[in-house]
Amino acid sequence: MTEVNEVADFFAAEGPAARRLPGFRTRPEQLEMARAVAAAMAERRHLLVEAGTGVGKSLGYLVPAVLEAVASGRRVLVSTQTLSLQDQLIGKDIPFLEKVLPGRFRAELAKGRSNYLAPRRLELALGGVDEVAADAETRQGLLEIRRGFDRQHWTERQHFHPQPRFDVWEQVQSEHGNCLGKSCPHHDDDCPYHVARRRLADADLIVVNHSLYLSDLALRMQGARILPDHDVVVFDEAHGLETTALEHFGARLTLRMLRLLLMRLHRRYKGLGFLQLVPGSERARMLCEEVEAVAEDFFGRVRDFCGGGAREREIVAPDDLQDDLSTALGELAGALADLRFRCDSEAREIEFQSYIARIDQMRDGLRRILSPGQGGRPAVHWAETGIKPSASSIQCKPLEAAEILRTWLFDRVGSVILTSATLATGRQGGLTFAARSLGAEAADQLQLGSPFDYEHNVRLRVPTWLDEPRSGPDYEESLANALMHYLRKSQGGAFVLFTSYDFMRRIRDRVADELRELGFPLLVQGEEMPRAMMIEAFRESQNSVLFGNDSFWQGVDVQGETLRLVVLVRLPFAVPTAPLQRARAKLVEERGGHSFRDLSLPEAIIKFKQGFGRLIRTETDRGTVVVLDTRILSKPYGKAFIEALPPVQVIRD
Repeated sequence: MTEVNEVADFFAAEGPAARRLPGFRTRPEQLEMARAVAAAMAERRHLLVEAGTGVGKSLGYLVPAVLEAVASGRRVLVSTQTLSLQDQLIGKDIPFLEKVLPGRFRAELAKGRSNYLAPRRLELALGGVDEVAADAETRQGLLEIRRGFDRQHWTERQHFHPQPRFDVWEQVQSEHGNCLGKSCPHHDDDCPYHVARRRLADADLIVVNHSLYLSDLALRMQGARILPDHDVVVFDEAHGLETTALEHFGARLTLRMLRLLLMRLHRRYKGLGFLQLVPGSERARMLCEEVEAVAEDFFGRVRDFCGGGAREREIVAPDDLQDDLSTALGELAGALADLRFRCDSEAREIEFQSYIARIDQMRDGLRRILSPGQGGRPAVHWAETGIKPSASSIQCKPLEAAEILRTWLFDRVGSVILTSATLATGRQGGLTFAARSLGAEAADQLQLGSPFDYEHNVRLRVPTWLDEPRSGPDYEESLANALMHYLRKSQGGAFVLFTSYDFMRRIRDRVADELRELGFPLLVQGEEMPRAMMIEAFRESQNSVLFGNDSFWQGVDVQGETLRLVVLVRLPFAVPTAPLQRARAKLVEERGGHSFRDLSLPEAIIKFKQGFGRLIRTETDRGTVVVLDTRILSKPYGKAFIEALPPVQVIRD
């Protein structure tokens, strides 16, 4: 196969990579991965490949992907979980390959529609700026968007510095169902979204994220699409694909979502809404206020149903929550439909249609969530409340994504490549769980270790004096003391990864004063800084301590001496009483499996590997991983966590 030979030439000791990439060295694992990817693409087969940290998996799939696209004319899509990897591919890896690979190819980055400015909607918003944007800040935001568009030709939200407020951008963003198509005067020449769509249609290689790809998949199930047709797709960071799929094929409604919609229609307290510009809209505005009152009552019942506080409770019967909200939303949609025909322009009419469609979508989701057992696939429905009333939500999710992905992805796309540094639950034959979860049982499987020397560069330490995890202040005090012991030894430079926000805050309260006395800056997720600013602040310091929860277990890359200690506070088992986890476990048992062995343990192992992987990002990185959960030594299943890691020295303190 020509492409396979070309792949081998690229990674050879005297090949283009060695000549043009500073510090490049041939890695057998990278070459083996690239050959397997090239063969799978050429033979229209699927492939599941775990490539350990340091393999260089992005070039391991990009090189065969580009060669395949150039040789066969087949369009290739690459989907990532994180923006940082997306930026690396578009800003670094692909431009390099454009210079060194034979043949010409065109690569594009695909973004969700709401990222793009709609010039027609900008004109519409500016036409009523003195009325709609009664507050000076909103008015100024709209005028800054116009200046950026006119002078710098900025067409995406990310182009603006600082980025426009969400509620301001929402008035001018491109939206499905709020587009005049070819009737729009901006359609042919300067509509940013349609210009981007035309670029995608001409591209050989398209980079997307999992969320956008699955949105496209959901639309294809309804006969529509966002992305161009393609015959090859690579999912990098594929460990996150199932979770994203479950979210996209479920439904969710929150009090905040309703409030934002009603505010756009009718701003009672600050400025004027869309309806104030429409003559004869008094009834619709009154209905907005009625819907808001009904929504407040409905989500009040949600909080009572959950028992108050931050809790979850499964919805098992249609009468668990009285639904008067869908009726109120239906009356509002009817009033908007009546007003639609009074519009003096097609632009206003399409705005009305967009609002009606959004309300209908909310009604459909509401009814779906409150009707457990009515769908064709196994699903779980539940209500959830947060500390703030606005955080209340109702939602439903399918219990598995395998059937959907098997039918709509693997059976329809010629070659699907799934890769990640953390897909396997063991060093050998550990890809069975990932294959089953993703509906990829028919895919070829390949496990490649890391070229890094973990045995000499990493120590895995477990403090045996700690008790197994339990509730209560005595255990928290003991754990805080153990944590401070290791932070003093490392002189900061640590990620401390938790599995619960509440527990993280309680430990923070116990150690914050001592960290301050030691001069170790403490960064805590969910407090003063956004996630990206926390990472940047950590990189700029040599002795910071970062407390992170779920999102810090993966997708964070801090190289060098700045990060020399990673503390995993608990083995990352999902909460067994959470509605989704409990329902998934029940399904496994009903099918004759063992829920702990077949679901909880493999999920925890994969996440554990992600947390462990934060420490070593380059060949020269060194440091310590501390596990404060002694079950890794005392329980029989603890061996599975250690055996899933690269060879590493385990020290019992």
